[in-house]
Amino acid sequence: MERQPFAIDQEEAVGGGRLNGDQAGRNIHVVYFLSRKGRVEHPHLIRIQPPISSNGVRLK
Repeated sequence: MERQPFAIDQEEAVGGGRLNGDQAGRNIHVVYFLSRKGRVEHPHLIRIQPPISSNGVRLK
């Protein structure tokens, strides 16, 4: 399985602006695809809650 790293801009992910008290409980939905033997599998979804002090979310 091979995963390609990418970054999510926090402003785009939560609809603009940095996280504040109103947005602190919001989750970011991440859709990713795995590949095996050159074939792309079905989409996978994870939901993450970014740290309040974060300047964005980086997935590896």
